[in-house]
Amino acid sequence: MKITVRELELLSFEEKLTLEDGASVTIVEQGEWEQDHKSQSQEIIFTDDNKFYRGYVGRSGSYFSGWDYDSEIYGEDELADIDEVEKKDVVVSKWVEVK
Repeated sequence: MKITVRELELLSFEEKLTLEDGASVTIVEQGEWEQDHKSQSQEIIFTDDNKFYRGYVGRSGSYFSGWDYDSEIYGEDELADIDEVEKKDVVVSKWVEVK
């Protein structure tokens, strides 16, 4: 899957998008914005109706000064880092306090 950083950003706002190459993609799941100092990222899981993909939308700045999205920093035509994914159940073991 080839999708630009700008197309991925547009998809995150519109939930369905026709890409420049004519492919249509739809959001399946959209994560919460994760804070890392003055940067934030958001996981986007989307499909082209055949396969599922994961990408991340990023932005820098703040609520007060406004946001600069990755497409403004790296360029609109930069290809986004996309991985093909599948959904699986994962078991996690944790140490918990005995009461």
